[in-house]
Amino acid sequence: MDIEEFEQSVKIMSLYIDSAKTYLQLATFALGFSVTFLEKLVKGTRSLRRDPLLFISWLGFILTVAFSSFYQYLAAKHVEIWLQSTSKLRQELEYPASSERRG
Repeated sequence: MDIEEFEQSVKIMSLYIDSAKTYLQLATFALGFSVTFLEKLVKGTRSLRRDPLLFISWLGFILTVAFSSFYQYLAAKHVEIWLQSTSKLRQELEYPASSERRG
């Protein structure tokens, strides 16, 4: 992969990261809002507290937060690994004699 391909890959990856950030923010807001709503406004109702659909939606929000955070971590790691491998390759290309002495 050359520099141009990498820059294009980073641009595309940044769009995916922005999308993951949006999902992260929306899921966090929805989870916080629903928990707050349940605690503050509907505190006396027992039927809502045992509603399986509510817990399934909370689980979905929590999974969305976890997976979008994990995706952002993986994308950053991918860029970091590529930069490390590219810098090592550049050093070997710039100083071939020193790499031959080491090997």
